[in-house]
Amino acid sequence: MGDWLAEQPDPTNVDVLSWYSAGPLSYHFPGRVVGFSYGSRMPWLDVDYVVLYINQVQRDIPTAAAVDYFLEQTPVYTATLEGVPMAMVYNLNQIVADLSETAPPPQPIQVTAQWPEVSLVAMRTHTNPSIGTALPVEMEWSGTPARAAKVSLRLIGTDGTLVAQQDVSLQPEMKVSLFVPPDAVPGDYALYMMVYDSDTLDPVRTLDGQDLIITTPVQVSAPKATN
Repeated sequence: MGDWLAEQPDPTNVDVLSWYSAGPLSYHFPGRVVGFSYGSRMPWLDVDYVVLYINQVQRDIPTAAAVDYFLEQTPVYTATLEGVPMAMVYNLNQIVADLSETAPPPQPIQVTAQWPEVSLVAMRTHTNPSIGTALPVEMEWSGTPARAAKVSLRLIGTDGTLVAQQDVSLQPEMKVSLFVPPDAVPGDYALYMMVYDSDTLDPVRTLDGQDLIITTPVQVSAPKATN
């Protein structure tokens, strides 16, 4: 499993979500392995691959919703023992890309946000995604930051629960898709945004002194029924 992941392009910059984060996967894989706890929602925060072990399938780890969702997807690699699947690797980036193709077209939303060197001049998204889908976000910026900067988009519930996040380099025109995870809870959320220095990771405050701003409320609905 780790050997296969290590053979992927630029493996040291690949993030993998795994129940066995401290080993054995990490012993064979040079990238970052993100762990999680039993019964908790998976931290779907900017990871590239998800590893699902047969132990998790048998015990619904971390949640039944997460396990069931991935069992419906096609793994990019399966490790077997005497012909029995023992672990599956899923390319989350590809899953989100495929979901983005079927997502409703993003619509303009009113956002007024200015930083010392850049301004957000246009933003498009849709505000009623369902669980297990992609939330597309398109942005247009004016100005040029003096230092390399990144934009962090975060889907956060009213109780403060962070369920999705993508951090990408700031460009004049940007398209980002957030994965609304299968173990999210339907209800009220908001799409937050932060600009930060790529090197120091320090937030760049808006002209009115905010680190993290709300761009729009989001209503997450239950998964759509399938035939």
